[in-house]
Amino acid sequence: MFKSRITAKYLLVEADFKSVALKFQHQGHSESEVKKAIERFKTLRDQKKIKDVKERDIEHWGKRQFKDFTKFLSTLDEAKTRTARKLAHKPDVEGAKLVAENSDYYMFHITTKDACIYLGQDTKWCITQKEEEHWENYENGDFYYYISKKLNARSDPLAKIALYIIMDGSKHYFDALNNDIAPPKTLPKYDIPTPEFSWDKVKGLEDINVSSIGLTSLEGAPKAVGGDFDCSENYLTSLKGAPKTVRGGFYCTSNKLTSLKGAPKTVGVDFDCSRNKLTSLEGAPEKVGGDFYCRNNNLTSLEGAPEKVGGSFYCYKNELTSLKGAPKTVNGNFYCSGNMLTSLEGAPEKVGGDFYCRNNNLTSLEGAPKTVNGNFSCDYNIRKFTEAEVRAVCNVKGEVLE
Repeated sequence: MFKSRITAKYLLVEADFKSVALKFQHQGHSESEVKKAIERFKTLRDQKKIKDVKERDIEHWGKRQFKDFTKFLSTLDEAKTRTARKLAHKPDVEGAKLVAENSDYYMFHITTKDACIYLGQDTKWCITQKEEEHWENYENGDFYYYISKKLNARSDPLAKIALYIIMDGSKHYFDALNNDIAPPKTLPKYDIPTPEFSWDKVKGLEDINVSSIGLTSLEGAPKAVGGDFDCSENYLTSLKGAPKTVRGGFYCTSNKLTSLKGAPKTVGVDFDCSRNKLTSLEGAPEKVGGDFYCRNNNLTSLEGAPEKVGGSFYCYKNELTSLKGAPKTVNGNFYCSGNMLTSLEGAPEKVGGDFYCRNNNLTSLEGAPKTVNGNFSCDYNIRKFTEAEVRAVCNVKGEVLE
């Protein structure tokens, strides 16, 4: 019903535009001319360049002459052009330090959100969204803007280029359309210092994202986090210093962890420690409200896994020979495929979703869950099991995938 209401509302809005377009055409203007003006109006409206509520309503303009409508659009375009000129001829704004320039570009070091938004006009960079926290979430690196002295920001993606440099020294360039690009050769040369990270930069944020910034330690991190904590894709060998309580999800994937000691005791949503070098789950949270991911590690045992998992449990692609230590009940899916299991001893007694144990060394279904509310898949094992054999040991509510 919710979807149909949205669809109905969309159709009504489109009908309003078509109605106004016909009125303008009846005033003696060509279809292509009217269509171009209305598309320009939609763009300016969506970019929130039209401040007055009445002027944002296309029905308001349907009661006016087409020349009034185009004059209004021209006024807005002229204001944008003046702003663009101002940006090109006033390189110094508070929070944007001019660090280099040549005949083609100015280069600014951006240090405040206001400067980020002001100099980022006419781009699709998420960090320029005033009401969002994208700028805050990227503050653990440094931003530089290249502003062209010659190109039009409204028509050329290379008129504005953003450079994001993180703590490991890697550089990422984005054109005005937010495409990841190779830096043009016309950019001014500048010896860019590697940014320094401080936990004070993320202090007070509900969601903390310190992924991919070259961290080697979590010492100094907040003790409690109200949302998500993401420290994935760094060089962490330990979780010492990690928050003790995380109300959202905790993500430490793609590091060099050999142990989960230091991990939060409770995680409100998901916990993901995939793609590390873990041989044990000792130190894992005692309680996880969402899904638990420990896939793509070197685990030989599930001892130390959370006693309670509110969602799914994914331990596939490890070196497990036993499921001992797995939660007794899993509300979502349980995936233990791609291991070295010879039996299902230790598997959860009840699985609320699917149960997948394919690509193992199973010769027996001994220890299989008593109830699986979803599908049961045990194909590609040493022995092929029939549907009858599976249903003889487990109450499968869904399909048995052979």
